Order: sequence, then C-alpha cells, then structure tokens
Amino acid sequence: MIKNIKNMVDVFINVFKLLWKSSRFYFIGMLIVNIFSGLTLSLNMIIWKNIINTIQKAFETGSTKLALYWLIGFMFLEFFQNIMDEANQYFKNILASCTNKYITKAILEKTKEISMTHYAEASMHDKIKKASEESVGRTMNLLYSTGLLIKGISVFISTAIILVRFNPPTMIICLVTSIPMLLISMKIAIKQFAIYNERFENIRFIEYIKALLTKHENVKEIKIYGVTDFFIEYIDKLYKRYIHEDKKIRKKFSFNSMGAKFAENIVVYIIKAMVCIKVIILKISIGDLTLYISAIDNFKSAIANILSVITTIYEDGLYVNNFFELISLEEEKSSKRELFFNGKFERIIFSNVWFKYPGASDYILKGVNLEIESGNTYAIVGLNGSGKTTILKLLLRLYLPNKGHIYIDNKDIADMNIESYYKYIAAVFQDFIKYPLSFKQNIGLGDVERMDIEEEIIDAAEKSGIYDYINSLPAGIDTKLQMEWTNATELSLGQWQKLAISRAFFKKAQILILDEPTASLDPVAESDISSKIRELIGGKTCILIAHRFSTVKLVNRIYVLKAGAIEESGSHSELMLKGGEYSKLYSMQAQGYID
Repeated sequence: MIKNIKNMVDVFINVFKLLWKSSRFYFIGMLIVNIFSGLTLSLNMIIWKNIINTIQKAFETGSTKLALYWLIGFMFLEFFQNIMDEANQYFKNILASCTNKYITKAILEKTKEISMTHYAEASMHDKIKKASEESVGRTMNLLYSTGLLIKGISVFISTAIILVRFNPPTMIICLVTSIPMLLISMKIAIKQFAIYNERFENIRFIEYIKALLTKHENVKEIKIYGVTDFFIEYIDKLYKRYIHEDKKIRKKFSFNSMGAKFAENIVVYIIKAMVCIKVIILKISIGDLTLYISAIDNFKSAIANILSVITTIYEDGLYVNNFFELISLEEEKSSKRELFFNGKFERIIFSNVWFKYPGASDYILKGVNLEIESGNTYAIVGLNGSGKTTILKLLLRLYLPNKGHIYIDNKDIADMNIESYYKYIAAVFQDFIKYPLSFKQNIGLGDVERMDIEEEIIDAAEKSGIYDYINSLPAGIDTKLQMEWTNATELSLGQWQKLAISRAFFKKAQILILDEPTASLDPVAESDISSKIRELIGGKTCILIAHRFSTVKLVNRIYVLKAGAIEESGSHSELMLKGGEYSKLYSMQAQGYID
C-alpha cells in the first residue's frame, strides 16, 4: 500500500513536470480557470439558497425585488461560468498541442542518442513503441483529468466550508465511505498495466503485421501467396484469448465495485435523511435545506470525482512513465574525453578487431586487421555472412568492437565525437531508406543545411542518372514519392538506389561508405553507375562492399573476408595472379554472366 502511494506521488510529480515543461503559461491558465469553475459551483448553491429564501419571504411581504436581484446575480454567475468553460477548453487544447510537440520532440531526440547495441534489443523496441504510442494519447487524458482534479478540489474545499458550519461529521463519513472505491480502482489500474506490459510485444507484432499487409509495395506478394488469411487467423486467436482473460478479470472487479458503490449510496441517503430531520427540529428555512442537501451531493460528488481522477491520473501516469523511462536513459557516451574529427586523416587502422552482435554467442569478426589510407579506394568482398557489412558498421561507429581497436591516426574511434565524425561521412546502404518526401527533399537530406540549394541537388541527381526521369514528371524535383500519398509517384528499386546515391553525391563528404551500391541495378544501369561512382569518389576515401565485381577494378586495394577474418588482400590483378579465394569468387561470377 505504501509503495503504491509512493508510486502515485511520483506519477503526479512527473505528470505536472511534463505539463509545466510543455507550456508554463497554458498550464497556469488551465489551473486558474478550473479553480474559478469549482468556486462558481459553490456560489451557485448559495445564490439558489437566497433565491428560495427571498421567494419564501415574498409570500409574507409581497415584495419580489430582492429575489429579482439574486436571479440577476445568478444570471451573471452563469455567464461567468460559460466564459470559464470556454477559457478552459482553449487553454486545454493549446496545452495539448504543446505537450504533443514536447513529447514527440523529446522521443525523437532521445532516439539519436540510443546506440545500435540497444536498438538490437527487443526490450528497447518495446520501450520506444510504448513511449511513442501511449505517451501522447495518455497525456491528453491526463490534461483532461488534471483539469477535473483542480476543479474537484475547488468544489471540495468550497462545499466543505458550507458543511462544516452545519454538520462536520458529515464530511468525515463521506470521505471514509469513498476509500474502498479508491482502493478497488487502484487495484484495477495496476492489474491492467501489468496485463498491458505482458501483452505488449504481441500487440506490437500485430501492429507491425497490419502495417506490412497494407503497405503498397507489399501488396503484390501478399495477393500472390494469399498470406492475409493466415495472419487474420493468428490475430483472431490472440484477441480471443485476451478477451476471455479480460472478461474473467472484469467480472471480478465489477462485483467488488458494485458492492462498494451500494454501501456508499446507502450511507449518503442516511445522511440526507438525518439532515431533513435536523431541518425540521431546528426549523431551518427551505433555502438552507436546499443548500445543505446540494452541498452534501456536491461534496460527495467532488470526493468521488477527485478519487476517480486520481485513479485515472495514476493509471495514465503508469503508461506515460514509459516516456519518462525512455528519456531518462543514459546518453551514449564514447569516453571521458571526446575528440573532434575535422575530416582530415592519414589512415584508419583495424587492430585485431573481434565483434559479435548483442545476444549472439559467436563472433562475426575474428581478429580483423586492415588499413585504410586517406584518398584511396577499398573494396571488401566475400560470401554472404562473412562479415563485410559488419566492418562498415564498426567503421561508422554504429557498434564498438568487443575486442581490439579501430584507430584514426592513432586516436581510438571510441573517443571520437560522433557528430563531428558523421559530418564528413556519406553512406549508401543496401537497406536504404525510402523517405515519403519529394525528390528534392530525399536528395537534400544528404546535407540538411544545404537542402535549399536547388542547383546542387539537380547536379547530384544528374550524377546518379536519376535526373532525366525526375525532369519528365510534371512537378519535377518537387514530386512526392510513394503511392500511399496524394499526387505521389512510385519508383523502381533501381531508381530508389540511384536516389540514395544522389544523396551521397550531394553530401560533401571526405569518406564514402558504399554497401553494394549497384545491387538493385540491371547490367546497363550497373555499368553506368560504376562510372558515376568513379566521379563520386574523386580523390576521396572510399570503402565499398561488392557482391558484383564490376566495381572492384575501381579500387586501390581489395580485402577478402572469409568466415569473419581477412583471408587475403591486394589489387585485382595481384589477387587474380594469386589464384586464391578472390580469384575463385571472381571466376564463379564471371562464369555466371557467361552462362
């Protein structure tokens, strides 16, 4: 119980901090408006008491003037309440937008700091998904609940002032009878949150499958293989199990809630009966009777609302805690000292590098030693699974070696400031991103600060060979991509790859990383891009991975990987003369083209 109370306090503190950071002005505005709204309700009761009493006196005096004044006061109070309601809606809606912006920005900024090692963990994907999906919606609920809580407290205090003059024990009885319902509601919230966490990975999988089945580029394969029914059946079974579990849990809590509410209502009716008896004995006016009965109802309602809102805030806060947990993760730090990279270097050295992916038992790289000299071009070749792409990931410092070191001019890459390092690197990956943006923006993302320089974007598109196609479209470089969007066009895989290469052309990088740059191209386009890559390299340092060996003749040195280790290295002609692993792979591919 004490632990739950502490958790509740922590949740409240975090929620109020979040709203405060989102927008102090609108948060304070919402607080003030709801306080006044709560006070208005109590003033309303007092005015009605006076209206009834003055009407009662009017029967004796024949004067209705005073009653009319009170009615005018009531009218102004109603008008004021309408203003408060509209102001509350305004502050709440703007604060909701500010909070949405704050949460979205905080999550995206945090993802920049998360290392690839953590990205490889399923728990991290759950954490990011929970924070992304639940935080905004739940925070909107919290906004609404916070307003109700403030208003409820205001009503509670103002009605308590009325009741304390009449019968103080009434307040204590109302408070005590509300506690069982609070405990039951908290228990439900805790149980639901536990179920949510238990089911989350399955729910995330369902959402992933839904996105997969509705994505434009996947439709053809889905229809041909008829996989939709398989997934519908899988999802249906999962939901049926969850519904069955939910029915059992809900049934139990519903009976408990009904019992607590029944007992609570009986007590309220007894209190009202006692008030009526006291009014008769003390000969209190009808207006006062109306005031006290209304005060009891409003006091009891305020307690119920406060406790209900506390439970709701606690429940929503548990989900929003996923956001707080994510943004409180320690930032990825390279070392106690950070070295800034200015793009100039003599050589990069892999020294006895061993690496295995998080959670894997076997090493993918085993004692790799290689050297990359500035201004030269290198190819890494080998069979699938030999560790080629892994070397690039380590070179890009997406991961750090488990054993050994990577040096840039005798400086460990682990000590390098990552942003300064990436500033001078351009990369084209096999699994490049297909941004749902215009051609201009897709290319401009290579260097966001220069995105508005249209001439250079066109130049990059021309170098990759995609510009003729872009120019044939009515909207040109402003054409949006991916068919899911209005007035957009779709590209072939080869065209997407040319666009990714354009992005690399656009970035004025000193180091180029090319992971299978011609993998999605036909032989004609491959030959064209190979010549374009010569232009792209242009005296820069380039490391490329090649399955097809059409590009390896461009390079100064080839490293041949086999089972995670460097098998041999040299130029194309040297390795062919050796008759080793490279010669075998090259001959096999050449034979494939001839056949």
